[in-house]
Amino acid sequence: MAKHSGFVVITGKPNVGKSTLLNTIMKAKYVVTSRKPQTTRNHIFVSYENDNSNIVFIDTPGFHFGKTMVENLMNKEIKKAYKKADIALILIDSTRIIDDEDITVLKNINTFEFSKKFIVYTKCEKINENAIKENNIVINKYMKFDDYICISSNQNTNIDKLMEMISNNLELSDETINIDYDDNIFITDTIREVIINNFKEEIPYATNVEIEQKQYDEGIFKISCNIVVEKESQKPILIGAKGSMIKKIGVNSRMELLKMYDCKVDLRLNVIVKKDWRNNQQYLNKFYK
Repeated sequence: MAKHSGFVVITGKPNVGKSTLLNTIMKAKYVVTSRKPQTTRNHIFVSYENDNSNIVFIDTPGFHFGKTMVENLMNKEIKKAYKKADIALILIDSTRIIDDEDITVLKNINTFEFSKKFIVYTKCEKINENAIKENNIVINKYMKFDDYICISSNQNTNIDKLMEMISNNLELSDETINIDYDDNIFITDTIREVIINNFKEEIPYATNVEIEQKQYDEGIFKISCNIVVEKESQKPILIGAKGSMIKKIGVNSRMELLKMYDCKVDLRLNVIVKKDWRNNQQYLNKFYK
């Protein structure tokens, strides 16, 4: 049976609600969310299928004005996702005035070819139609779009209408799009999310998580990870007095992972130092290909 099939990229500046929207569509937590930037550092594929549609959503990092090598690589991740997508969903936080970061996203999208470009205004319960009209005038100066919709992921408002808009603008195909979900990214981002939510200032952004080993053995999913920091002074902060913080990170991360995996999870964490990893091309090449 032919279905409306294709790739849909979800994009926008940091903290505009990209990952929250994807989790709402999927009715499960596939990507982590936080109010702080850099929660997502890679583009992530998630497959959605129903009786009429076979859609691969691509969640992207927020576009950054690159100060470090890792931020520049995150921007490259976004552009890789644009090249793969048929439809672009450009998310705009309707509670804020369109700013330079939004305009940077619009200008970048305008250099890529999509079959359709849709503006998605988030947090629609807090906006009015006049504000939308004014925003659309500004957006049209930098990028031509095909349509717009106002949604609320938290209240599930107009999500079905958005899905209908997407499906109706994808071509029919008899071929099923199969994408392997990369749970390595989910695991490492889950641990990073816990760190982001428990530390302030520089620690969340100076931290990376890398998987040392994964093994499924007799109903237990064993995961061993390194939490990487940039400076020796950051290591005791993450470990905490008598290991209190690393224990908290492990417990909270495990609780989140148990929501995804239908088995016991044995999570082991170790904190190591890799000086200035955010500007170490050789190290970053392992995560950004």
